[in-house]
Amino acid sequence: MPRGKLYYHRLPEFWRKENKLDFLSDNSLGSVDWQRLAPNTKHTWRRTDTEDEFDSFIPIGSKEAKRAKPDQAQSLFKLYSLGVSTNRDMYVYDFEENRLRTRISKLVDNYNSEVDRYRRSNKSVSLDEFVNYDLLKWDNGLKRRLKALRYGAFDSTLLRTSLYRPFAKRRLYFDRLFIFTAGQHPRFFPNVRSESENMTIVCSEIGYRANAVSALLTNTIPDLHLCASVDGHQCFPFYTYD
Repeated sequence: MPRGKLYYHRLPEFWRKENKLDFLSDNSLGSVDWQRLAPNTKHTWRRTDTEDEFDSFIPIGSKEAKRAKPDQAQSLFKLYSLGVSTNRDMYVYDFEENRLRTRISKLVDNYNSEVDRYRRSNKSVSLDEFVNYDLLKWDNGLKRRLKALRYGAFDSTLLRTSLYRPFAKRRLYFDRLFIFTAGQHPRFFPNVRSESENMTIVCSEIGYRANAVSALLTNTIPDLHLCASVDGHQCFPFYTYD
């Protein structure tokens, strides 16, 4: 099967739309000074002059290093994690702790009432049809916990500080019953004391869609969408806890 070829030509960076349209009108395909691109081993077509040097650097983290033995991990950090994704921010985040306590107490009561109702039911309908969407926001994880008849209980020690957006901290009810995924953060910030001991670098994922790469350092639990609502962020901690 014949391999395709990719040719590239770049116009001046600050040309406006009108300049580009004029260029297309005044030039044919044969008159353009095309540059043929050759992909590298990772199938990247647009390459930079520093690419070979960059590829020689030790990665900040990798899936291979996560699986490797501690003395064999070829990365700066062996363990890393996405930020916390709650899937119900409006329930488990708040700037005011007292208001969050009141909301969580109601959330626990509503959820437990659904567990009771499901325990007494004949299980004749699917969970999607059974749950009451007016009481709280459901996702697949919370439905599995309901099916397992797992009850909730308010625990004040789970009231934690989170970096929700850049330089905007909120109180977070860090209960894995009501959070979609906590990632590895129970090992990064397992208690309030760890917030005075530990720090984590939070940076954009490889496939970021925001306008710029972001990197922040925080000593609290970071949200998944810390710097951009459309992107996730990877977190690299100074310490991990058993």
